[in-house]
Amino acid sequence: MRCKLNEEKGLELERCGFLELNKTLNFSVEEALGVILEYRKSSRNLSESTEAVLIVVYSLLIGVGVCANMLVCFVVARKSQMHTPRNLYIVNLSISDMSMCVICMPFTLISILRREWRLGSLLCKLVPVLEGTNIMISIGTITMIALDRYFTIVRRHDSVSTRSSVIACIICVWIFSIVATSPLAYYQVVESLSFHKVILYDACIEKWPSHNLKTAYTVCILLVQAVIPASVVSIVHARIASYLHSHAKSQTNIRRAERELRRNKRTTVLLLGVAILFLASWLPLNLFSLVTDILYPPESATNVSAEKLYLILAICHVIAMSSAISNPIVYGWLNANIRHEFMQLFSWKCVTLTTSEGPNTGGDDQATTKTVLATSSQRRSGPILVQLKSEKSERSNLSPPPLHIDSFML
Repeated sequence: MRCKLNEEKGLELERCGFLELNKTLNFSVEEALGVILEYRKSSRNLSESTEAVLIVVYSLLIGVGVCANMLVCFVVARKSQMHTPRNLYIVNLSISDMSMCVICMPFTLISILRREWRLGSLLCKLVPVLEGTNIMISIGTITMIALDRYFTIVRRHDSVSTRSSVIACIICVWIFSIVATSPLAYYQVVESLSFHKVILYDACIEKWPSHNLKTAYTVCILLVQAVIPASVVSIVHARIASYLHSHAKSQTNIRRAERELRRNKRTTVLLLGVAILFLASWLPLNLFSLVTDILYPPESATNVSAEKLYLILAICHVIAMSSAISNPIVYGWLNANIRHEFMQLFSWKCVTLTTSEGPNTGGDDQATTKTVLATSSQRRSGPILVQLKSEKSERSNLSPPPLHIDSFML
């Protein structure tokens, strides 16, 4: 006979079979009931101060992440010139990051702070699947962006990105992400955790047929989410940097070679930073999951307190979820075209506010404003054309043509 405790009816001991519990633990029924009820009342996994800090950190991540990714989507959608095939990757990444902010962060924070699951069996199965799918989509999109950079820069004569090919790649990323996380929908269950015949609380946990199977799945997720994408991003960016350096060295014109080397040095640092940031964001969380599955299986006793494990999990998860803020910077602000649209959007708002707040004293100011806006709108193609024209006269027949990287790459 099992009993689910009710604090208001805790004195009805005969219904819960506490006599057997008393014989097992060798202390009074009232003492056993008091200990269990006290445990039930303290449902926190972390201290109150740590809980308050995590709530503030997650709130900032959610707010900034949603606003930053919505801004990237708005900037890309507001002009038809920005509806390029490669920008579809940026939009898909932003949508995935917004979903992580709305779905992954709040529910994961709840599971970290509270040991009892009160959201029902459906959400217990649905939330981990949605979390894993969004994380997979974000990582897969970043990997596809790196590969697209490689084929566009290094093998630009062999491959051209089209809208249909980019959409096909995005669909494949979505399908793979859903399939990879689908086992969680079956093995994630709400289970009552009990102490002898007393049910303490209901928890949303992964219940696999065997611990080895769960460990094997965790290893596969580690490879797919961290090791393989990080290796691809690092190798691809290293190949791009090597190609740019060798291309600059092959220039016979000394001034042109120096300009390319300086530009490529900045590009190399940027690409290296992207690879390191990717690895630093996603590797800790996946390693933590693997280590806990191997070293701390459910049936084994451990000297590590649950509070420490939950705190480490929270730190690793915050590091991973910070990618929802870093991605708009790396793939939005550092994108020359998107950055130009950002600047144009904010400058237009500043001009609008200035014009609406101040009186119009003459036609010259208005004409000047229109001239500035018109000049900035043509800035996208101007520098490239000027650079091509200025370098055309310096080009030697024996020298390879200068390499102009698509602004999407930087």
